[in-house]
Amino acid sequence: RPTVQNQTIHQFYICDEDNGQMQTVSITGGNTYGYFGIDNTGRFFVADAINLNKKTTKKYTITITVKDNGYPVKSNKTVITLNMRK
Repeated sequence: RPTVQNQTIHQFYICDEDNGQMQTVSITGGNTYGYFGIDNTGRFFVADAINLNKKTTKKYTITITVKDNGYPVKSNKTVITLNMRK
């Protein structure tokens, strides 16, 4: 199946136990060429469908980090693995 620009791969649920705080979500590892993106709603998507080559790279390991705007700043991260299909 062809990969489509801006196609949603997964929707993460972002929450903070501290009321009224804003979260910043970012990809902090495994996205050297910018093939993937994530927004502050937690939508993980294809950012560069033209250059994403599923034939030569079979797997991507991506680190996603969420930080709040509290003091001190609290953060958490998760690592996901994407197994590519032709």
